[in-house]
Amino acid sequence: MTKKTTYKNETKLVAAMKKALAKEFGGRWVKIHGGPYQEKGVSDILGCLQGRFIAIEAKMPGKEENITDLQKKFLEQIRGNGGIAIVATYVEDLIDYIKTEVI
Repeated sequence: MTKKTTYKNETKLVAAMKKALAKEFGGRWVKIHGGPYQEKGVSDILGCLQGRFIAIEAKMPGKEENITDLQKKFLEQIRGNGGIAIVATYVEDLIDYIKTEVI
């Protein structure tokens, strides 16, 4: 079993996920920054890989269940429209998931 990397905070986790996704798969990955003009509930990373729309909600380990109702609704809407919606806590698990379930 491969040791999983942990990060100090969600900001560092998201940056590591985005970097690993680009390195491993190419595609297009965008970090969505929350703010007063941003729609609430939008996932942390949005991407397109081989024509598939992917939404990734990043959570620190142990916090996977702490997603808001708006985040859940966003993920459900993506899935309901044929996209891929993931809650991810480790970069390694995210990469493995995409390798086995997406491409």
